[in-house]
Amino acid sequence: MVWYELTKLLRTRALFVMLTVFLGFNAYFIISHSYLQEEVQAANDMVDWYGPTFTDESLEQMETDLMEEVQSISPGEEALADFFEDGRDRSIYDAEQDRRLNITYTYLLFAKHGVEAFKGYDPEVLKGQVSENYQLGSMGSSIEQVNINRATERYHEIMATEEHKAWYFLEGSSINTLLFKDLFTFVCMQLIILSVYTVALIVGYERDAKTELTILATKQGRPLLYKKLLAAFIGVSALIFTILGMTLLVYFTVFNYANVWQAPLTNVFTLRMDGPAIHWFSMSFLEYLLYVIVLVFLSSYVIAGATFAATIWIPQTYVAAVAVLVLFLNLIALPFIGVFPGEVMFLSMFNPMYVLFNLGAITEVSSSPMGLREFVFITLGIWLTISMLVVWRSSRFYMIKDVKA
Repeated sequence: MVWYELTKLLRTRALFVMLTVFLGFNAYFIISHSYLQEEVQAANDMVDWYGPTFTDESLEQMETDLMEEVQSISPGEEALADFFEDGRDRSIYDAEQDRRLNITYTYLLFAKHGVEAFKGYDPEVLKGQVSENYQLGSMGSSIEQVNINRATERYHEIMATEEHKAWYFLEGSSINTLLFKDLFTFVCMQLIILSVYTVALIVGYERDAKTELTILATKQGRPLLYKKLLAAFIGVSALIFTILGMTLLVYFTVFNYANVWQAPLTNVFTLRMDGPAIHWFSMSFLEYLLYVIVLVFLSSYVIAGATFAATIWIPQTYVAAVAVLVLFLNLIALPFIGVFPGEVMFLSMFNPMYVLFNLGAITEVSSSPMGLREFVFITLGIWLTISMLVVWRSSRFYMIKDVKA
């Protein structure tokens, strides 16, 4: 019977149209940014030439070797900056050597700058931000102090293990934001729409077709709702697999991350205005990608649960779907509406939309609520619990409510 419920999706032309449009748009977006392949290849090349990690000593040796090569090309050069910043005769060496020299010099500068930025980092910069921005008083100060203590511990761990000294994409590179910020924003919007549509379609199918009373008179009766619930979540899972699977397949076909999979997210090449971008957890790029995918699944299930409940409580299926979409899309803007007290503003950030649309920085240490180490676990833990409760309560309600023709 669950399979029969799923066939309703397969017979829905609108769903396939949306799926085709979304996948086509994602592919177009990725291919239109293929000019960034050089930035990815530069990071891969640095790993090929110098290994996945570096030390202060290896940077000094790299600078020495680079200087020797520059002097062999242009005798008399006394500083690397003079060679790379002044006009130089490229006819005396080939284009591949010119590319390698430029990449190496650029990475050398960024690496040295990043190492110094990490050495000068002070977790105390987090102090005062929460209590002042959200007017939380002593509670805000307590939250800040716990955050600072944990950030200090994490910082000392990074410096001790030299986790941050690994080749990655350059600071300010567009490839840094293309996947987790730009592409995943589109994907999450698409999954919100598809999740709501899928659940509403399955749960409200008989009601919209005016056959609900007929179904209730059969042996299946009202318990059919539980099969609909299972089918709805299977359908949502299948759509997530399809959208994410096809989109990421195209992305990693266009952009070859061969040598970057194991690079740590906390590294000297991801700096922010106020210092290094330190992540709470020691994750490689691949581990972080898998973590983000899990967050997308869990957040989508929260939305699916809310849609299931709304479709039962609201007589018109399309009204229920629109209501859920409006609710969750408004949650995106809620933390930025300055008409609420500071406590409300602070708590409003603990919502699944804030997780979905900040996937690129969801584990970073910062002074915002999102920068708290347990932010994701608290947010999704609360909302998944709420989702399960409303699903349970709605199912109970459906078992006793009057159904009219």
